[in-house]
Amino acid sequence: MRMQWMYLQKNKMLPKNAITEFIKIYRREYGEILNTEDATQKANGLILLFKEFKKIPPPTINPNKIS
Repeated sequence: MRMQWMYLQKNKMLPKNAITEFIKIYRREYGEILNTEDATQKANGLILLFKEFKKIPPPTINPNKIS
């Protein structure tokens, strides 16, 4: 994960307009104004988190088990 983070810091994954939109949303939700560097770090981290969640397989459902 650390290596991915270092890659993101060099190769800003999200375009500038996405970062600008993230800054607006973050301010609306948390009342805090982020600078571009902090917003880029947080937004890219959020993208990485969602990518990790996508790797988790869905739970298997046993039709014989009654809840």
